[in-house]
Amino acid sequence: MGFLRKTFIIGTAGLGRAVVNPNSKKARILRASERQLDVDIELGAQEAAYRRQVLRLLETPAQPRPDAGWYPDPTGRYPKRWWDGSQWADRVVDTSGEYHDPL
Repeated sequence: MGFLRKTFIIGTAGLGRAVVNPNSKKARILRASERQLDVDIELGAQEAAYRRQVLRLLETPAQPRPDAGWYPDPTGRYPKRWWDGSQWADRVVDTSGEYHDPL
């Protein structure tokens, strides 16, 4: 029996089970909190914080990539470089024309 459940039962003189419907949202939150506490104790607070951070990052939707087109050259060697929609190409442009400049 987990810490929170023990605390809840002791704190309510054992009446907690009669007061909280086991299928209620409150009971689900208490069970989730208890599981999280068990994980925190087992893995250590630092590891658990790292896992929560990774999960938040995985839940964050990916940012859309810019469309293909001419954009400022990230190397700074030319005013514009072609972005093909997924990576920088070797096509560059300056005032005198278009060239190939491998990255």
